[in-house]
Amino acid sequence: MAAHPLLFVPELLDYILDYSPGIIGTVGEYTDVDSASLVCTIWREVALAVRWRRPTLDRLLNFLAPLQEDGIGAVTKFSHPPNLEDWKRFERVAPHVRILWLCRKPRLSNAIIGEIQLTRPDITTPILPNLRKVDTMVDCEVATINHILRLLPASLGELRVVLGGGVDQFLVLFPHRLPNLVRLSLHRMTSPHVDVLAASLPHLRSLRSISLDHVHLSSALVAVLATSPHLEDIQVSDDVIHPISSPQGLGRANFRWTRSSRAFPALTNLTALLDINAAVADLLSDIPKPSLAAAYSAAGFSSTRGGPEILEQIDWTPCKPSAAAIGENAGHRIRWNHSPVSRTMQ
Repeated sequence: MAAHPLLFVPELLDYILDYSPGIIGTVGEYTDVDSASLVCTIWREVALAVRWRRPTLDRLLNFLAPLQEDGIGAVTKFSHPPNLEDWKRFERVAPHVRILWLCRKPRLSNAIIGEIQLTRPDITTPILPNLRKVDTMVDCEVATINHILRLLPASLGELRVVLGGGVDQFLVLFPHRLPNLVRLSLHRMTSPHVDVLAASLPHLRSLRSISLDHVHLSSALVAVLATSPHLEDIQVSDDVIHPISSPQGLGRANFRWTRSSRAFPALTNLTALLDINAAVADLLSDIPKPSLAAAYSAAGFSSTRGGPEILEQIDWTPCKPSAAAIGENAGHRIRWNHSPVSRTMQ
């Protein structure tokens, strides 16, 4: 008996398997779903889809050709350049890779990407044709991220990376190599790199959603976000906005906002986990318009509580120049979550 056609729909597998235990594993580890799939031969393709839908980078490269660590600099390289038989085996699983996980290790040798590019049988087709998302579990070597950019298909829709130092090259390259990104998540970016990001974002013409976590906003970056014609969803969290005069602002981005009635033309959702302060309120004061309204508190308060308790103290009089609360109008919404560590609002 043939397997039901629905079992071969990748999006359905994505939905079902998101709830399966042990999805992320190392080489040789399989989930219970894998084991069950391998029992029945008619599930062979489903088993491949399960096993390879979201591998880690080291597992994927090790399947192409065995990896070994070079003692000099502790970098990882192929034990031998991939040959034709290696590529035939790899091409069997490559279409099933939907999500690629980047880890702190391995630290890729520069030679790996060169060997992949030189030995691949067909340079006109993407190596991972159905890849839709790249994610990171921890800080990843920026050099590794820069290498992987050369292998990703231009159709990639979602990219989430945790960045450390030396990210300028990545920020310059990724908008040109991944022009069709719809969702972008960046974590841990300090002030010197933010303006580089601001200059790159206009090239992402398909971008609809951006998440910034521990990313210190600069005036240039905010201006780019505010004028993006298609950006519908913004998520910011953890001390990303501080007035330059505050103690928290020292050494961070010089954030000053120039008001504009044309700011955030497509924004329908803002999710923020921040300490409420004057800089935030000033930024959000430009968002209200007929299709998107924000509410402002009429009076300041000091509290160590957050979430729903804060909302009980909100005066829903619109457009008063104090801290932002939760506003909703015509199906568009702003979700405002006060930070658990709060301070007196001025």
